[in-house]
Amino acid sequence: MRLRWWGRAATLPAAVIAAFVASTTARADVINVLSQISVPGSSGHHTRYGRIYSFPSDVREYSDRTFLGYSFREDYQRGGWRVIDFMRVRTPGAYMMVTDLPPTGRMSHMAHTVVIVFPRVPVRRKNLYDVAEESSGQFRVRAPDGSWLWFDGTTGSVRAASGFVLSPQGGPGTPPGVQHGGLHVVLQAVGKNPFRRGATATIVDARGQTCRVDTDSLFVYPNDRPESDAFRFDTDADFFSYLRGRCPDLATPDLTRASYRPWIPTH
Repeated sequence: MRLRWWGRAATLPAAVIAAFVASTTARADVINVLSQISVPGSSGHHTRYGRIYSFPSDVREYSDRTFLGYSFREDYQRGGWRVIDFMRVRTPGAYMMVTDLPPTGRMSHMAHTVVIVFPRVPVRRKNLYDVAEESSGQFRVRAPDGSWLWFDGTTGSVRAASGFVLSPQGGPGTPPGVQHGGLHVVLQAVGKNPFRRGATATIVDARGQTCRVDTDSLFVYPNDRPESDAFRFDTDADFFSYLRGRCPDLATPDLTRASYRPWIPTH
């Protein structure tokens, strides 16, 4: 079986539920495989989520060293699906990506919305996103700022959220609707890589004020690669300093606060 992802093809091994190839290293001639393994919950094999790993194409290594993130998939009865990935969770560039494939099944209609939330202040954990299993067999994913999404372990659907609002899947050509109550970066694309060079990113603050910048300002593109999800700001202080110069009307969180309480939607 072959799966095409952003113009590149990869073999789907029997033990892996999804695999796609992307150029993810600084060297343009090195290809890494992103492989997703289905992990059963402790309450039973009917509850599952995905763990994503990245390793060279000639080495299959599902280890702590190659761990990249988490994935949840919901299949719709009418056809199509929604996948929510949490990527680069052990780096300052961690992000959430919501991907919709409508019932048409056309890859050209596949739509993505990427969200990077701030501040990045996880407490007593090494990953900017992490998964906690509930006794009910459901999974709670915590974001860097303390907000969370609660997934049904059987269907992969979002059952509840704090700090996020996800809209239902739209029609073909419609990027997933994702809102966050704090400062965040949004990338959207249909039928393309959302991390492509020269694209537009929108930065939104807690008041809903927006500022548009190009992706070259936010991501590092080694060797002039056309695609990269390597966020260039390692600390919130560096990113907020950039915003004060580029987007002075945006409000940034106070990093001196002892704790951060995420926005909780009222509807």
